[in-house]
Amino acid sequence: MKQEKIPARRNDEQKGIPSKKHLLKESQAMGPLGQKKDQKIKVAFLDGKVMVGTLIQLTKYELVLEVEGKERPIVVFKHAVKYLY
Repeated sequence: MKQEKIPARRNDEQKGIPSKKHLLKESQAMGPLGQKKDQKIKVAFLDGKVMVGTLIQLTKYELVLEVEGKERPIVVFKHAVKYLY
């Protein structure tokens, strides 16, 4: 009698999920933009407008800026940004 081989369970890396050893610190994961945290930056939008503010938070899809003259922080979606300087 032949025994059928039961397939082994796939580990996380085989499923496409990176292991924890490959995770980076937040500033490294966000590249040069992560190093601009708490600094004043200018955001140029796709429509040509420019906004100046202090970068207070950075997520995968958003920038959160503190802008002078505004009570609350401004959330900017990264897909609306042409460039930063």
